[in-house]
Amino acid sequence: VAPDGAVWAPLALGNQLARFDPHHETFSIHPLEQGYYPHTLRFDAQGRIWYTVAVSNHIGRLDPATGEHLSVRLPSRSFRQGLAMRLMPVFIWLAQRIDFGEAAAAAGEGVAAPVPYGIDIAPDGGVWFSQLNEHRIGRIDPATLDVELIDTPFSAPRRLRFDSQGRLWIPGFSSGLVARFDPATREFTEYALPTLVPTSSGRAVDTPYALNVD
Repeated sequence: VAPDGAVWAPLALGNQLARFDPHHETFSIHPLEQGYYPHTLRFDAQGRIWYTVAVSNHIGRLDPATGEHLSVRLPSRSFRQGLAMRLMPVFIWLAQRIDFGEAAAAAGEGVAAPVPYGIDIAPDGGVWFSQLNEHRIGRIDPATLDVELIDTPFSAPRRLRFDSQGRLWIPGFSSGLVARFDPATREFTEYALPTLVPTSSGRAVDTPYALNVD
């Protein structure tokens, strides 16, 4: 929900953002200018929307007041992965027109998309996000757009949120835990979930997906 009371949603397959006006019960549609598959969105103190673009490894920003779009391409783990992300528009265009079948799967073997997933705004205005498949979180400076990446000691950070003290809480989707990250000290604290499904290693697992801070 935006500061003006409008409700915004990412339309992932449509590659758009949608705004719902609850007073007039009408929608307006805002196509992305770059990237594919908008996913999670949050508002900063200026009312601008920051959102993850999961398939093409971007973070986007839309200013509803001016209509200005901004896109930040996130770093890839390797040259091969980065090249695949840059060629994603070509892959998608071809896939809509040609059935490559098993050849497409073979060509993409060994290249995992980073998948920017969760995003939240810190009390100091910093924009933090997760890269699900790369097991990293990162920060974008909203003024300079500089990107910092931090490896997580657990796998699959997903939809993260800040608390009132500026600490970041992160669900570890495939690691059965919730973690707390302190941006000031750069320390992670892990809290295993009390699940009852043990694995061969003896550790119980579950798939924490999203969280919120009251």
